[in-house]
Amino acid sequence: MRTRIEVEHANCTFCVDAVRTELLARPLVRRVEMSVTAGCLEVDHDHDDPAELIELLRRSLHGSQVADNGEVVMITIDPVITHDCSMHLPHKHRP
Repeated sequence: MRTRIEVEHANCTFCVDAVRTELLARPLVRRVEMSVTAGCLEVDHDHDDPAELIELLRRSLHGSQVADNGEVVMITIDPVITHDCSMHLPHKHRP
């Protein structure tokens, strides 16, 4: 089974690496691919509960943004299961 999850604003590199490792440690997960720029995560798994995957992402995956006072702060993200996210960005045309 393949589950695609939108993870918009998940730009914390440390968090992304840690979540990928945590997902791959699950016995039913076979493959994890994530594109921070596309805001998309794909998980290939054998009957793992997608709701558990979402909860793991809510708990462990974060983003960062600049607050009104100029300080960089961590933000929570709201991962959602989707069919529309794409791991690939459009190709740039070469001159």
